Formats: sequence, C-alpha cells, structure tokens
Amino acid sequence: DIKERRVFIDSRKEWFHALRYENDGQSCVVKGPIVESARGGYEDHMLTLSIPIEEVFPAPGTPVVCHGLSERSHLNGKVGDTQGFDKGAFKVH
Repeated sequence: DIKERRVFIDSRKEWFHALRYENDGQSCVVKGPIVESARGGYEDHMLTLSIPIEEVFPAPGTPVVCHGLSERSHLNGKVGDTQGFDKGAFKVH
C-alpha cells in the first residue's frame, strides 16, 4: 500500500510531492507543483526543489517520521500518518 506524500509549501502557496529529507531533517526535497491536467493526470513540467522544513506542511494521511519530541521522546523515530495541525503542532497517528 503506497501512500501519496503531498506537502503544502507555504512560501509558494502550492502543493508538491515530498521526495526525501536532507540535512538531518532540516530541508525537504519536493517535486511540483502538482497541477492536474485536463486529461486527468498530472503535468510533466515539475521542478525539484530543496525547501526549508519550516515551510513544509504535510497533507493529512502523509506518512512522516517523528523526531525532536521532548515530552513523548519514546515516539522519536516512529513512523505515523499526519492527521491534522492543531496549536502549532502536527497530529500524528
């Protein structure tokens, strides 16, 4: 079961595909923007960019790896799916 990894890039106000993290999780390599074509597929003219992690917001259902948690440090390194954003933090299940 492959899940789609869509992220919203705040500075560009567009959706991209997340490819990987770099620089110890400080940046995310993305491809996009995602633009549906009239034929129902996606446009082939996409850019590949490295974006600072502060500008990357994963869509609900996007798989992520938890890191930097202090109050629930036992979850660091665990994989989960984003469920939303609340009070400045992502909810992950």
